[in-house]
Amino acid sequence: MVAEALDPANHEERPDTIPEVDLGTLELDTAPVEEGPARRVERTRALLAYLLLALLAGIIATLLALLGVRRITTQEFGTIAGVLIAPVVGLLGAATGYYYGRGER
Repeated sequence: MVAEALDPANHEERPDTIPEVDLGTLELDTAPVEEGPARRVERTRALLAYLLLALLAGIIATLLALLGVRRITTQEFGTIAGVLIAPVVGLLGAATGYYYGRGER
């Protein structure tokens, strides 16, 4: 059936037909990913970026929770957020910029 759909003569008769492909038998010509130093470095970079993102989310969640239970005021929230969030955002930006910048080469 696939050969009939790919046949140019048959395709000219029925231009609306799309070749059917059985994905279960489709073989992809891909090389296996080699585990080596470069692959470990990439995983480490990704892990650092995710950890910094989790740290930022944790800081924000903690500050919002403290603000919600009235342990800190909005003025203290702003002060603490400025001291804690700014450096983490800077580190996160540097880490993700380096990670994605290296990945495009």
